[in-house]
Amino acid sequence: MVLGFAALTTVGGAALAHGHGAHGGRGWNADANQDGKVTLDESLAAAKTRFDKRDANKDGALSKDEVGPRGQWMLAKADTNKDGKVSTAERDAGVRAFFTAKDANKDGVLSGDELHHRGPKGAKGPMGADANKDGKVTLDESLAAAKARFDKRDTNKDGALTKDEIGPHGQRMLEKADTNKDGKVSTTERDAGVRAFFTAKDTNKDGVLSGDELHWGHRGHGGKKGGSGQH
Repeated sequence: MVLGFAALTTVGGAALAHGHGAHGGRGWNADANQDGKVTLDESLAAAKTRFDKRDANKDGALSKDEVGPRGQWMLAKADTNKDGKVSTAERDAGVRAFFTAKDANKDGVLSGDELHHRGPKGAKGPMGADANKDGKVTLDESLAAAKARFDKRDTNKDGALTKDEIGPHGQRMLEKADTNKDGKVSTTERDAGVRAFFTAKDTNKDGVLSGDELHWGHRGHGGKKGGSGQH
């Protein structure tokens, strides 16, 4: 979840509880009763389920090996007592902290915009590109949002993102987006990634992303996530 273990429990925010974790997963699957809202109990239950699935040795804690290489940043944040693992207590504390932070209107449930979660370093999911706030995201909005975030990271203003500018959590994205393998992501590669991501997410092919298409965990391209377009 965003707050310590929250990185493991919600995309980018919902990594463990809500599905977008170190090893991928489905979208907003904490909504057990499918009413379009997520309660704290649902979040805790979803986090427990995913935690138990990863806890290979069933010792009630997640270790470095169980979290996997892409989950190391999460483990480092969630492991508040610094014993090298995440306990069930640390898990639940992270879920509660995340839930409280996301529940902007303090009504005890996550709904509406509260359900559109952010990932490491504040990376927004597709809904973050909805410039006109109509609940849909067009390709132009996606391209504009990607350009804005690209320009913000392009500290030397050379029109490309390097390993240092992307940071440790973006290395996988760089490797996928860098199609010519020159060690950086150009504006052309950025836009190509956005277009591929958008096409994969637009499952009903209506030219906009809406409904379930706006959740990070929704899959395209045979189950692979298309996250590079929005980073």
